[in-house]
Amino acid sequence: MTADTTPNTPSAFRARLWSTIAAVTGTAVVLLVLWTISDALLLVFGAILLAILFRTLSEALTRYTPVPERIAFPLTLFLIAAFFAIIGLLYAPLIAEQFHEIGNSVPKAWEGLRSRLAQIPWARGVADALPGPEVAIQRGASMLGRISNIFSSTLGALFNFFIVVVLALFLAADPAPYRQGIIRLFPISRRVRAVEVLDCLGESLRLWLLGQLAAMLIIGVFTAIGLYIVGVPLALGLSLLAALFNFIPNVGPLIAGIPAVLLALTHGVQDALWVVVVYLVAQTIEGNFLTPMIQQRASNLPPALTIAAQIGLGLLFGFAGVALATPLTVVGMVMVRMLYIEDVLGDKPEPGEDSVCQSARR
Repeated sequence: MTADTTPNTPSAFRARLWSTIAAVTGTAVVLLVLWTISDALLLVFGAILLAILFRTLSEALTRYTPVPERIAFPLTLFLIAAFFAIIGLLYAPLIAEQFHEIGNSVPKAWEGLRSRLAQIPWARGVADALPGPEVAIQRGASMLGRISNIFSSTLGALFNFFIVVVLALFLAADPAPYRQGIIRLFPISRRVRAVEVLDCLGESLRLWLLGQLAAMLIIGVFTAIGLYIVGVPLALGLSLLAALFNFIPNVGPLIAGIPAVLLALTHGVQDALWVVVVYLVAQTIEGNFLTPMIQQRASNLPPALTIAAQIGLGLLFGFAGVALATPLTVVGMVMVRMLYIEDVLGDKPEPGEDSVCQSARR
């Protein structure tokens, strides 16, 4: 005799209750595990971005030169290493010296700003409210959240960088096994769709990454020219900071501009105002012309969504979360669009509306 499991019986209710409890418990366990290994997952995601860059350069070398595919990847790595080796031999001492001087000069410039404000009657309250250089640096570091968990020391940062590079090399050298392994996790009936989603994710991240690197290069060159014209000291190091921090939209340019303004204040308020103009013009060009033009085919990220992701991931994961918030948002938007809007809601994109994913499917 079998138990009565019709929808209105106690047995059916208990079955649904236990099923709900099991689903909630399983979800909570998965989220707890992901939270526990979140630092490692961020490193893996960084390695994936680097691997995409390696593969993109290797494929471009094969497409536009007679270099065969089996030689393109090692040749790409050799060219990248040679480029950085040449740059290191020519400019590493100068860049290291400028970064060292920036680190020593910024606290002095901060203290000089407090002294200038203290001499102005209506600004003395602001000067008293500003912390000293050491306290300001400590507060700035604490605002990065859990940065110490991932980059607790110079040795730890180098070790994590080494892990990211090694993972990226393995992923880029032969991505097929990892790709096939992910696809085989899905039921056979859903594997075609899994391939489409993976292709769209890869293409979206590739286009975003290339666009961001192009914008970083242009911003770095423009900032260097502007700072040299204004006559700000350590222009090479400051422009390099501007290029690197431009990888982080919205927040990065503000972080990079603070040392430049403080150093310019040591030469006078007028120089500081000109530095502000240089950075504002650079970011206006980047936000209104470069990014829309370079990334018009990539995922069009709403600014408010990007800022919200940076705040949320920054609070959860510190500086690493802020740095990777934008590409993670690209991943999230693609998955929501394809797996929820298209598959669950049935709202298919119009022809030409989703050019990135349509090109990836072909």
